[in-house]
Amino acid sequence: QEVDVQEDIAPATRNLLASSGRARNSAGRLIPIGNPGECSGSMQILYDELTDLVHDLEVMSRISVLVTSLKRPYPEITCETVQSVTRSIQEAVRHKDEEITLLDSCCLQLALPHKSKSQKVQVSFQLSSPAVKRDWTTDLRLAKLALDQNNMPAWDVPEQDKRPSSKLPLLVRLVPLYPATTPTEVKCGCFYSVSPSSPGGLRAQFLWLCSTDGVNSHLVILSLHHIALRSVGAFDLPESRIAAMEAVPPPPDPEAPQLPPPPGAAETVWITTESKRLILLMASCPDKWTEVGSTTVLAPVTRILYHCECVYVALTSGSLNIYRRDPATGGWDLNSPGVLVLGTEPITSLLPLGTSLYCACADKIYVLDAFTSDIQRTHTLGQEDGSQAYLMAHSGTGLWIALKNSSRISLYHTETFRHLQDVDVADGVGRFLAAKQGSVRPPVTVTSLVAGRGLLWVGTSAGVVLTLPLPRLEGVPILGGRTYLAHHGHRGPVTFLLCLQPRVHPARRQPRVTAEEASPERLPEEDEEEEAEAGDDSRAEDVAEGTQTGAEETEPDASTGVSKQKSDSMLPSTPAGHKLGTKALRRTENVHMSGAKTLPRGLSLCARGLP
Repeated sequence: QEVDVQEDIAPATRNLLASSGRARNSAGRLIPIGNPGECSGSMQILYDELTDLVHDLEVMSRISVLVTSLKRPYPEITCETVQSVTRSIQEAVRHKDEEITLLDSCCLQLALPHKSKSQKVQVSFQLSSPAVKRDWTTDLRLAKLALDQNNMPAWDVPEQDKRPSSKLPLLVRLVPLYPATTPTEVKCGCFYSVSPSSPGGLRAQFLWLCSTDGVNSHLVILSLHHIALRSVGAFDLPESRIAAMEAVPPPPDPEAPQLPPPPGAAETVWITTESKRLILLMASCPDKWTEVGSTTVLAPVTRILYHCECVYVALTSGSLNIYRRDPATGGWDLNSPGVLVLGTEPITSLLPLGTSLYCACADKIYVLDAFTSDIQRTHTLGQEDGSQAYLMAHSGTGLWIALKNSSRISLYHTETFRHLQDVDVADGVGRFLAAKQGSVRPPVTVTSLVAGRGLLWVGTSAGVVLTLPLPRLEGVPILGGRTYLAHHGHRGPVTFLLCLQPRVHPARRQPRVTAEEASPERLPEEDEEEEAEAGDDSRAEDVAEGTQTGAEETEPDASTGVSKQKSDSMLPSTPAGHKLGTKALRRTENVHMSGAKTLPRGLSLCARGLP
């Protein structure tokens, strides 16, 4: 706990040089104290070269003044020649400064206790790369957090698993949003990053959180830098209750417009109130309440989600409003959204998965094409007690569904929708609370669900957060029954969990026309035949290259997200013989069996094994 990492690492390299037995002569150059051959290294060479370049730059500036004072012209000595040499030296100084900056980023400076806690000694280390330094500082920070009193203990670990195979998360600190006089609850939030305003700058990351006391709402915007949260804005919304919130990025790869784009085409944050009002706020200026658009919807909103260049707004009436951009301006068309009616019950959850969108309505799961909004498949839960879907999370090729007013979480396959596993969290939470509160065992239901970083996070109505470790293989995430319960509880239901990780949004790939396709001399029949043959060859080559670890990366398209999420065991056997060549089919046989490592014994999800 007494070891501190110095954030200001600029002088770390100089401290390392000073502590390694080097000194400077009267001219300011680094010289060795002992044997000159013992201190030859890259650090001393870099600083010596930079010192020489700065010296030469000063000399050239004086030479430039002297050349301009010559009375007669001399072809060998001109101002242009001197300026050219000066520019080359300035470029060399810039490159050398970048090398030293990289070297500084590899240096680690620690403050260690010496004789007392108030007196510390500075110790510097040089690591092999900035990544190694980042990993080292992360491990040190986690070790200090593990020794903190708030994390002793941090999790309730089962008796048979006293030493978990993976590191469990640790509590960093509690962050009060604002001083409240009445009980409040965090209702919703969003996390996003904004492009830097100047070239070479860092992306700014912001976290929006909304809390409500049932009558009024309070919106807080926090800036995230490394692990520090800093408040940058706060807004009171009297007599307004925010129901949902979503961060919407700007258009992907926009063409250079001749006119400035409207404010709605930039980063925006969409918020909706229970009074059926939808508001668009400017995301790049979180310290100011800047509305760039607003509209009203026909029913209260349950969820907002941006996916595949569209904003999906789920309503309690069972309708799904789909908002798209105006192709002419790039702004959002709020007046005429597309409407897709999924049922009469509220749409409780929206889950993006590749270029598809999973929607939960009553006891059905609808799979939509996120670009066309067409319903591809419809699945019914088929629960014996008639339970309805409430929350959804995704991991590998597994779809976790929490049932409404239930403590049970069900696992389904994303493609076949076969029911694979049920996990009931009521018993574990009940035993945990009984050990703390005696015989009081309140009813437990699942109120929030998030999958990320190898863990399935579950929030409950009893205020207890628990995690279930997910398998490392990208297959069906069958759980082994281990459940870890956090000792950091809440007084009310845990209704909101957010993973602070930027999302990758798939974009529609624009069609490209080659010179051969545009040639008017080619017959349509020949184009169709060659296009079909080229399509078959390209599909076979994509599958063949995808099975090799050293294959070259192909150009990303809209289906990239889906290919990463599909299980290897879902490669169909029968259709592949018609679409792929023999060579590609032989290469996919090994991949076809790799997904079985995460399936239960005797369970097959291949096309031949299905009834």
